[in-house]
Amino acid sequence: MAEPEAGLEILVNHMENTGLLRLGLYSEVARRSITRANEYILGTGYSASIDDIRLARKGIQDLDDDHPARGVVNAADFFSLSECRDLLFHTQERNYRLHEIASLLDNCGLECIGFETPGTGIPDRYNTLFPDDPMRASLDNWNKFEIMYPDTFADMCMFWCRKAA
Repeated sequence: MAEPEAGLEILVNHMENTGLLRLGLYSEVARRSITRANEYILGTGYSASIDDIRLARKGIQDLDDDHPARGVVNAADFFSLSECRDLLFHTQERNYRLHEIASLLDNCGLECIGFETPGTGIPDRYNTLFPDDPMRASLDNWNKFEIMYPDTFADMCMFWCRKAA
């Protein structure tokens, strides 16, 4: 979506007051190697053609192991042409930091009521660090958690929200 914030406002305007909304947004922190791979691709001038996607993948695989873009080879999507196109050649992708998500929700009159926690052990780890947030809904706490565990939202930040009271 070219303007995700505008799209969210439209959805909120059509929500019932008791409605719930499940949002999935990309994490800027977790997608750092994808961002660096995007920069590498832009710098080389590769297009989204099949041949260029193959060349870009080969180029990224040939980077030094400590290159910031090299981490993208650990993504399963990297190895399929169509999924790699979506992963690295997406024209309207927007990544968010959790404080930006908090502002976005606030601007749209929404409140977070809980995250879907990916992977095993994350809910227990979160609950140990933030026992005063049993619903795991605090964006401030999730921001602190993501700083400690930057790959928490490697796929996406998935959470539920509702209109603020």
